[in-house]
Amino acid sequence: MASSTLKIHPNSLYRWIQEYEKYGESAFPGHGSALRHAQFETKKLEKEHKLLQEELALLKKFQVFLKPNRK
Repeated sequence: MASSTLKIHPNSLYRWIQEYEKYGESAFPGHGSALRHAQFETKKLEKEHKLLQEELALLKKFQVFLKPNRK
């Protein structure tokens, strides 16, 4: 059994597998510590917020090219 080879409790291994299947790579950031669901959601929303801010900044830069030339 893998848990005995790794010298960890089978329940720990089972829980880690469940968290990985549910949250993927983001379930164990940093040094492998698991995030609680609320922490995971917060990190996910922060990442999405940053992406949306970057997209908005880019759209604002291109807005100049979309305006008709007024001469």
